[in-house]
Amino acid sequence: MTLAKNPFCAGGTSLGDSRWLVVGGQNAETGSAEGRKAIRLLDPRIATPYWDESTPALTTNRWYTSVETLEDGSAIIIGGSTALVYVNSWAYDNPTYEFYPSRGAPKRMKLLSDTTQLNLYAITWLMPSGKLFIQSGKTAALFDYNTGVETRNFANVPFSVRVYPGSAASTSLPQTPENGWDLRVFICGGTNSNWSLSQNVPAIKSDNSCISISPDKGETAWTTEDPMDLGRVMGEFVNLPDGRLFLVNGAHSGTAGYSGWGWPIGESLANNPAYEAKYYDHSKPRGQRWSSAGTSTIPRMYHSTAVLLPDGSVAIAGSNPNGSYQSSARRKFFSDGRIEYFYPDYYNKPRPKPVSLPTQLKYGGNWFNVPLTATDLNGAKPESVKAVIVRSGFVTHSLHMGQRHVELKTSYTATPDGGLTLHVSQVPPNPAILAPGPALLFIVVNGVPSPGQFITVGDGVIGKQSIAPVQELPPSGSNSVVPQPNGGPLPTAPLPAPSTNVTNPVPSNVISAHIGTIIAPPPSSSSAPAPPTSSNSPATAPPAASSAPPAPSSAVPPAPSSAAPPAPSSAPPAVSSPPPVLVAPPPSSSNKPPATTAAPPAPNPPPSTTTQAAAWSPSPWSWPTDWSGPGKAGYKRDRRPLFED
Repeated sequence: MTLAKNPFCAGGTSLGDSRWLVVGGQNAETGSAEGRKAIRLLDPRIATPYWDESTPALTTNRWYTSVETLEDGSAIIIGGSTALVYVNSWAYDNPTYEFYPSRGAPKRMKLLSDTTQLNLYAITWLMPSGKLFIQSGKTAALFDYNTGVETRNFANVPFSVRVYPGSAASTSLPQTPENGWDLRVFICGGTNSNWSLSQNVPAIKSDNSCISISPDKGETAWTTEDPMDLGRVMGEFVNLPDGRLFLVNGAHSGTAGYSGWGWPIGESLANNPAYEAKYYDHSKPRGQRWSSAGTSTIPRMYHSTAVLLPDGSVAIAGSNPNGSYQSSARRKFFSDGRIEYFYPDYYNKPRPKPVSLPTQLKYGGNWFNVPLTATDLNGAKPESVKAVIVRSGFVTHSLHMGQRHVELKTSYTATPDGGLTLHVSQVPPNPAILAPGPALLFIVVNGVPSPGQFITVGDGVIGKQSIAPVQELPPSGSNSVVPQPNGGPLPTAPLPAPSTNVTNPVPSNVISAHIGTIIAPPPSSSSAPAPPTSSNSPATAPPAASSAPPAPSSAVPPAPSSAAPPAPSSAPPAVSSPPPVLVAPPPSSSNKPPATTAAPPAPNPPPSTTTQAAAWSPSPWSWPTDWSGPGKAGYKRDRRPLFED
């Protein structure tokens, strides 16, 4: 599939009608047209998918923009820059938000204006309350996108800068019936810098701290979590179906980005690649949550990706901290075209294989049955069986926009043959818990997931989603007669065939590239980091809610036609490039910096403030003469563009 408009450094998400939306990008280059105002749509449901770029363009340029799916299946498009810069500036800032489908002209967001230098790829989450939690600079706010009101009563983000180019790994922890499907934001790593390219940026040690917060529970201070053993910038979290997080990619020093001047490594603004991958298990006691997952020999630096696949493995690709294609003969950190697959340790165990799973789940309604054999259970207790939805999100620049892990409510009926039938509720009756669109459904038995089934969450359209009363699950127990849901079974489809990439089982802790297999040493208990010495809030979470929060009301635009227009008659030819040399330096313990020293706890949260969004239109910019005032203190700004000679 080809693209005419340059998608480099765009933002994106999946929509309620299962199409993928990619917006913004980069200016015209050889082989591609101007892309900063582009809207691109991909419909995977049609026989021959293609990128549709015929939709009217955005009204303003957006480079490094954030995108989040909303509870009606539409998308909000947040911020960005109008030019290519290392950090943003008032000359190029686009501190606005708009929607797809359009709801009119862009409006200014004060949070973005107040954090101008560090507001690119703002970390954004749709909360179960229906508001957006947005982290930009070292500030955070709850934003009501229907009224334009933002509320800031959160403590400053402690220890380091987490947004680009500090580029921490971020995700949300599993949302479960036990925690009332609350969303807890979890962030690890980042960088502290004065954000000037006149310093030796690649030598700056990255941060090893981890923090979390649950805004809908009223938390205003960040909780300090178990730290990583080493600092990491540009790391990525992948939510695994067993509830753990998989951390991969990045570097132990420097920042995201690249530059042609100063002290880059070639053009890379980072050094000391993070070859080691980690598991994080939030269900374990403090001090025991991190463990080794595997080791690669391929540096995965700037412009790397990692994404969960339906078979439960993780595809890892990319790395190009350069302004264009660069071979290994020219750069230490060259343009790497190799793909790796990581097979989590549950690949060492027999996988449950339900015969079929539903292809669509809605909000509320009747539960459904999933029969499991004694072989599927493999001796596991019935209480260990779960039904989990994972949405992988749109992956770019260490962000997984829209990534979620949502566990469904279940009960079971054990049968005399040693198997059981799992009774599974559909999605909680609040689309803000899990926005409509495509996702993967897994059945997890004692931490071992089945192959995933692609499903549609919601009605399959952009618009207000139907919400039905929740049918009560039957009680768990043993019975020769299996209860049946009202209305009969849901439409199902067979699960995909097992992965052909690997024979099951495989050695533990494997990262397998298409050029061979790398077996990492087994995890060592000595590698677990020590528990944190301080915390910004109590370690114990508030009691779980007894039911899902009520669905927020919102004004919903009419759903657009889902019929795809005919494919364009011609497209620019794909730009060919020489194949990369399949050589990567081995990891070296001597070039990894020590773990960073823990910073003091975050200050008390500031008084709550609310602001109202105002209409915004682009206008010529000039350099400000007054560098004081809100959002202008605390950072040394570098006025030079990224690609200055």
